[in-house]
Amino acid sequence: MTSDPAQRSPTPEEERLRERVAVLERENKEIRERAHNLAETGARLRRFFECSNETMAILDRGVVVEVNPRIQTMFGYRPEEAVGRPALDFIAPASRNLVGHNILTGYEEPYEALGLRKDGSIFLGEFRGRAIPYDGRAARITMVLDVTERQRAEEAVREAAIKEEMIRSQAATLAALSTPILPVAEGILVLPLVGEVSAERGARVLETLMHGVAEHRARTAIFDITGMTQVTAPAIELLVRAARAVRLLGAEVQFTGIRPEVAEALAGLHIDIAGVRAHATLKQGIAEALSGRAGRRDRSDRGI
Repeated sequence: MTSDPAQRSPTPEEERLRERVAVLERENKEIRERAHNLAETGARLRRFFECSNETMAILDRGVVVEVNPRIQTMFGYRPEEAVGRPALDFIAPASRNLVGHNILTGYEEPYEALGLRKDGSIFLGEFRGRAIPYDGRAARITMVLDVTERQRAEEAVREAAIKEEMIRSQAATLAALSTPILPVAEGILVLPLVGEVSAERGARVLETLMHGVAEHRARTAIFDITGMTQVTAPAIELLVRAARAVRLLGAEVQFTGIRPEVAEALAGLHIDIAGVRAHATLKQGIAEALSGRAGRRDRSDRGI
């Protein structure tokens, strides 16, 4: 009786053959999966290459062999016009030595250089290069980013900072000029006030006067308000507060420039200025201060 081939046990040779076929099928499946993944990766890289906001060019011995479409908007060349041209054709003369050296040496750090457009105009670019394999040989991919707008923004920030510093410096100068201390004689200071005395300026008046009285060891401080444009209650209160602070340092205080309308305004404001001498003119105030100083010296000489 003949045995059924379908029911007989496989020979060792057949078993090895089946195992080999199974291995080949698995390997073939893995190869197909890898090929599919590589195709997807290649497609993604191609889209990135074509859609990048950087010009990306592959160089073979310094010549462009492939370039993305961005070159047209950045440099003015269609990709097919750029292929086959030396890379340095796209660099302004002032930067060709730098870029040529970096290509030859394989420099890979970002650096700035001047790009040259088809129409002859120049722009500032940020260049980066990397060594890559291309068609079985060593090549270089160069990426260029137009940083003109970034440069303009940085310059605008620098200019704004310079202007701000100038404004601060001018403001400090004006502040110093708005509250000048004039030592007219030994122990006598004059603070001429011109314009409006705001709360901020009143604070500067107090600070400047206190410092001046201490520095000059003044015995008399004269507020000359001849040039004040408005004699308001807040302004006078600020000056009276400053006068009281100065008196605590041991100096006498005078207000000069008290015109009739100013005297009337002071009377109407009901502000207590007790202990503060007042004169119509600066000349009168200085004369009294000088006579007071002479009297103090005379008493001192006589031992009184």
